[in-house]
Amino acid sequence: MDCDLQNLYILNSPMEKINEFISQNKETCEIIYEIKPSLEKYFPDSKLSLELCDDLAWTTEEKLLLKVSVTDETFFNDILDYFCEIYERIGYLIEDIICPIVLFPVLSNENYDARKHNGVIDLVVRTAYFNGDFDKNFQREMTLREIPKCQQEKEIIEYCTNNPNPDISDIVYDLQLDLFAADEIIDELEDKGFILNVKYD
Repeated sequence: MDCDLQNLYILNSPMEKINEFISQNKETCEIIYEIKPSLEKYFPDSKLSLELCDDLAWTTEEKLLLKVSVTDETFFNDILDYFCEIYERIGYLIEDIICPIVLFPVLSNENYDARKHNGVIDLVVRTAYFNGDFDKNFQREMTLREIPKCQQEKEIIEYCTNNPNPDISDIVYDLQLDLFAADEIIDELEDKGFILNVKYD
């Protein structure tokens, strides 16, 4: 199947690089055309673009980001359902979670800079990428706090003391911390002997 990508998407990576990626990942074009009707349905006015990326915080493999521009309202209320439904359409094309394309939300709000691997954006993208492996309790907007690591450690210990067996998503939301920073701190604290009993379901 030939991909006429230049007429469908804004290309943020050179066409020859994208073509090389597609030639190495044969199902890419089929996936693009399979999810196109859903993209048009849920994001009719969105700018859609393609970009090769190998520095996502949760995978070192090169992926083709299909970037979808969305409003803050859509991001915090509807996008998780949309993305999961779109990924269901391509379930027969991919094995488990092996998929060369990642739907990637792009927000105009500078507080949610995707390239800085903001914890909130990563949570949504990983959730969609892992085919909806999440309880969809994602309705609260949050602004991440930039506080010293020692303060984050103190607040996480206090939170786990006052909230036995907390879910990591609750810690992230309630303390307004970056998901990956919190995960790393929890691992370090447990290595030091703190019993936090954090759930990752």
